[in-house]
Amino acid sequence: MQNNLPIVIILVLEVNAGILVNAFIIFVAYRDLITTKTVSNSYKILVVLAFFNVCYGLMMWVGLLDYFCRFGIFTNIYTTYIFLYVLLFIISFCTWLTSNLGFFYFIKMSNFESGFFFWARYNISSVVPWMLLVDLLLSLLCSVLSVLYFIFSEI
Repeated sequence: MQNNLPIVIILVLEVNAGILVNAFIIFVAYRDLITTKTVSNSYKILVVLAFFNVCYGLMMWVGLLDYFCRFGIFTNIYTTYIFLYVLLFIISFCTWLTSNLGFFYFIKMSNFESGFFFWARYNISSVVPWMLLVDLLLSLLCSVLSVLYFIFSEI
C-alpha cells in the first residue's frame, strides 16, 4: 500500500476535481434558470453531461474505496455486473453527449445555406430534446449489449 500512495493521492484529487467542477457547472446552470426562467439548448446538454460526469466520479469513488479499503462490494458477481452496466452506460452516455455538444456548436457556428445543416440550425430548439433521448436510448442499448457479452462469454 505504501508504494501506491502517490497513485491514490492523484486518483482522489482527479475524482474530487471532476466532481466539484461538474457540480459547479450544474450550480451555475441552475442559478441561470432561476434568474432567467429559461435554459438555452447548450445549457441543457451541458447540465446533463455535468450530471452524468458527477455520477461517473461517484462510481469511481465506489471503485476506489472497494479496491483500496477492501469493502468486498464486488465479491458478488451480480453486484459486479450491475456496477459494470451502470459504468458502461455512464461512459457511453457521456461520449454521446460530448459528440452532440460538438455537433451543436458546429451547427451554431456554421454558415451553411442549404440542406440538413440549415434546417438543424433553425430548428435546434426542437432537435436538442430528441438528441438527448436518442443518446439515452443508444447508451442503454450499447451498455446492455456489452454486459450481455460479458455475462454470456463466461458461460
